[in-house]
Amino acid sequence: MRRHELYLALGLALVGLACVTALPTGPRFEALPAPSLEESLVYIYRLDPLRGVEPIDLKLDGEDIGRLRNGEYRALTLAPGSHEVALELRLFDWLPRAWTRIPIEARSGETVYLKTWAGYQVKTWPGYREAEDEGPARRDAPGRAARRVAVRVFTAWRESESARSELQSCALATANK
Repeated sequence: MRRHELYLALGLALVGLACVTALPTGPRFEALPAPSLEESLVYIYRLDPLRGVEPIDLKLDGEDIGRLRNGEYRALTLAPGSHEVALELRLFDWLPRAWTRIPIEARSGETVYLKTWAGYQVKTWPGYREAEDEGPARRDAPGRAARRVAVRVFTAWRESESARSELQSCALATANK
């Protein structure tokens, strides 16, 4: 094998290792008992189509409550009333990359399921047109609007049956920062 082929193989192996994320190590999903009439139960779980994305930092009403890696979940017991869950994704565990805030109206005795995932979002600016629409015009023509793709945090409320099915592949989150 020639030297440059060896360097290429080594470089690809290192890139592959850098993209590997730790697998969840906590216990597999087990449903908690139904909440009492004085509380609400919220499951937050993460299933990403992307691999190699950092853990999501979780905050409840402004206080850190831990992290979620792909394939993990957390169960929160809340007092009835208004709450806010913040989900933040950081690049290199430092630089804010994406975030979202979800208001929760906790109702007595209710169990709800919030799925989160990291995914690509395409952003376009006014005036952007696809190349096919431009005829002979170049994609990089002066005055052309920009377009970029970024990793974002997405969330969706899930119905009990589908959420419990998805949660079967999740483990309890163990990372606290």
